This record gives sequence, structure tokens and C-alpha cells, in this order.
Amino acid sequence: MFSLAERDGDGTIIHPTATIHRTASLGKNVKIGAYTVIGPEVRIGDETEIGPHSLIARWTTIGQGNQIHQGVCIGAPPQDVKYKGERGEIIIGDKNIIREFVTIHLPSGKEGKTTIGDENFIMVHAHVPHNCRIGNQVVVGGYVGLAGYAEISDQVIIGGLAGIHQYVRIGRLTMVGAQSKIVQDVPPFMLVEGNPSQVRGINSIGLQRRGVSNAAIAEIKKAFKLIYESGHNISQAAKEIKKRLKPLPELEEIVRFLEEESKRGISKKTALEKEAEELLIPEIPELGI
Repeated sequence: MFSLAERDGDGTIIHPTATIHRTASLGKNVKIGAYTVIGPEVRIGDETEIGPHSLIARWTTIGQGNQIHQGVCIGAPPQDVKYKGERGEIIIGDKNIIREFVTIHLPSGKEGKTTIGDENFIMVHAHVPHNCRIGNQVVVGGYVGLAGYAEISDQVIIGGLAGIHQYVRIGRLTMVGAQSKIVQDVPPFMLVEGNPSQVRGINSIGLQRRGVSNAAIAEIKKAFKLIYESGHNISQAAKEIKKRLKPLPELEEIVRFLEEESKRGISKKTALEKEAEELLIPEIPELGI
């Protein structure tokens, strides 16, 4: 049995081998595992559990009811050669599950933020780097590597071993296939996979599971065709969606995404284009291609 020490009768339990900085603040019914280190200016909300051999280094606020498993590192300096120790903040919401050996880094730049919302599931060895923003109810698969400033909207699913390029935005309820390489923004409600990645269609099953009506899904399919199969550029597609399709909240969300500033551009590569390229460039076995 491990030896545990209860603090002041408020239900918080700290293993005697854990180290808690004097400026750290712990809520009620918090559990801190063996050899875990809680650094300066860390705030941990009620009912949060932190497993053994974890590090919450500094300048981090963690909400209520989170499960943080063993070997997690939160609040280490960013992997950015420009970083000079300037103060930033990590903010993690409520009811997240953060599995073994996940890393979540401090932001780069003065008063920057790395933020994670509520009810997310971040699986083993995933990396959330500086200045990232993850919304709510997101699933990040094992060994996923996000890059700095990536923005992951609510209810996105990212398959294991996928890589997300710096500054890329992933729209709400998009599903990213395992081992994909995402180098440009992906609009809401899409299915994207591959290396190089292609947008395969819309995330119909995910939309149904979230209670989106069949009528709305049909309109989202039309929006997909206007973006990816009409020959329009992104701004033209946004105008056509507003002009030709029903004024549904989901379509308004797609249009907002298309019209917002994009540092990486919006992915226009589709599986249909890949198939066309393969027809134009046939395999030549005798040349090894």
C-alpha cells in the first residue's frame, strides 16, 4: 500500500513523495500521486486527480474533475528557439482525460496562452505545443503531434499518429484519419486523411451522432460540392453557399470558417483529384514507378 497524507480534512490527498510549491493552489478532493511535482503558480481545481511521476511545472490553471495520468508533463518551456522565458499561461478546463506521457507546453511570446477546453480525451504520448487551442469534446489519438498555434475546434476527432502543421485550423466535428499529415486548414464537418492529406467527404456519421438533422446533412453535402467539386476558389465557394443554400447554422459556420483569416490556406485537395492524377500518370512497372 502507498502511504498517503490527507490535507486539512478537505479530502485532498497528496502522496508523501510528491512536491508541492508553496505558491501552488489545490482545490478540494484533489489527489496527487507519488513523485509528482507541482510547480510555482499552479492552480488545480476540485476533484482533479494527477497520477504518479507527473510534472505541472508552472503558470498553469487546471479546472475541476480532470484525470491526469502518470508521466504527464504540463507547463514545460515551449520548443521554440525564440522563447526567452517570457511569462505565458496554460489553461485547462473541466472533466478532461489526459493519458500517459502527454506533453502540454507553455506558450511562446509575452502573455501568450495554450488552452484546452472541457471534456477532451487526449491519449498517450500526444503533444500539445505552445500557443495551441483545443476546444471541447475533442479526441486526440495516441502519438498525435500538433505544432505551434494549431487550432482544434469542438468535437474534432484526430486519429493516432497524425501530424498537424503549425497554424493549421481544424473545423468543428471534422474527423482526421490516423497517420495523416495535415498542412492546411480543414473546414467544419469534413473527413480528411492521408499523406499528403485529401478531403474525402463530410463526416456524416459524426453529424448524425451529434443530432444534426438529415436535411442539414444534405445541405452540408451540397456545400462540400461547392467547395471541392465546382471549380470555385474559396471566396467564390463561400459566396455561392450563402447565395444558393439554406441559411442553416451549420452552413453559416462553414462560411465563417472560409472567410476567416488563414495563415496556411484551406485544403482543396480531394480524393477525386488524386484519382484523376493517377489516371493521368499511370504506373510503369518496367521503370519502377
